Amino acid sequence: MKILLICLAVLSVLILFLLFIRLNFYFEGYFNNESKNFMLRFYVFTKKLGFNIKFKETKKEKEKKEAGKAEGKDSFIDKAKRVKNNINILKNTFSASKGHIKKSITVKYVNFSMDFGLGDAALTGISTGVLWGVIYSAFALVCKLFTVKEHKFSIDPIFNKNIMKINLGGVVYTRLVDILAAAIIIFRNYSKAK
Repeated sequence: MKILLICLAVLSVLILFLLFIRLNFYFEGYFNNESKNFMLRFYVFTKKLGFNIKFKETKKEKEKKEAGKAEGKDSFIDKAKRVKNNINILKNTFSASKGHIKKSITVKYVNFSMDFGLGDAALTGISTGVLWGVIYSAFALVCKLFTVKEHKFSIDPIFNKNIMKINLGGVVYTRLVDILAAAIIIFRNYSKAK
């Protein structure tokens, strides 16, 4: 009986320790014309003490995506109505939850680099300007939702080739108790918005 109580006490202390310790998530992605790869590394104190989660598109996922494109059951108007409804729900949920999420999740740094070319110098130049606008608009949304400490963006236009290479990396840190509290708040606000 005493051993059981000691084990429960140690387990309780361990759970409390895990709730309040800072968790780090290192993410890295690579996308180009031929392949894509995304890796998430979870660690507590140092990158060496962690584990990787890799995301790759499998052949079955590619086949399902192609089969889904071939079917096309819903009309365009039905899809547009669903998208509009979902955007309104997400907008209401986001505006009600962003204050708590911004306090609890911190982005230590984000690195984004892209080599981009369309084969035509004029189209590449115009498209590069549009991409800069899209990237900083998305970054403004990220800054509204999370606390961002440092960022580095780079788009290198390649005027004489048709190419697209994207590298993405960064570190996000939070505590497990903050993730649970944010999830409860988001779920509550999502239920109200729906």
